[in-house]
Amino acid sequence: MSPNLPLVAYDRPLINQTGSFNMQGQIFSRVLFLQLIATLVLCHSLGCKKANPEGRENVNGTITLNGKAIDPKWTAAISFVPADGRGATEGGGGQINQGRYLLTGPDGVMPGKYRVKLFMNQYYDVKTGEPATENTGEFDSVHIGMIPREFNEDSTLEFEVVKGRKNVFDYDIVTDYAPDPASIPRTAKPKPVVQ
Repeated sequence: MSPNLPLVAYDRPLINQTGSFNMQGQIFSRVLFLQLIATLVLCHSLGCKKANPEGRENVNGTITLNGKAIDPKWTAAISFVPADGRGATEGGGGQINQGRYLLTGPDGVMPGKYRVKLFMNQYYDVKTGEPATENTGEFDSVHIGMIPREFNEDSTLEFEVVKGRKNVFDYDIVTDYAPDPASIPRTAKPKPVVQ
């Protein structure tokens, strides 16, 4: 004869035969419910989901100009464009701050070969011809490229991002380029007052 095995894991059901709650089962049920809620809250706050679901790789490095730091008044950026024409969303880019950049997590770059574009611009106030300040209005400034197109639009710089490796792209832009003085706004002179 086979032994009688219980059909439930608990020796007392949550609701007894009279239809009222079994307090021991109710307390046990509340503890499980609270543990479940605590686990969900903890997972959400710590990020149980994958931080980088697309598999992007971190890329970082240092960019200099003729062996020196980039002028802090300039805005500088780096862009990784897929070399084989893959979708632009696989590449990445960001600002260069104090000569350094870091593309990480969802802002990282998918593994593959890339053409690297570097941009350095100086913004000028069109009214004064002086370098723009944070008080210069958005439509009152014009940007002038401070490096030649061979480092951005016509760039032949290449870099391969490799899965699971430390991907570092350091580069020193060596150039004697100077922007065309005619492209820089001339200082606006006030009109003479007519009396």
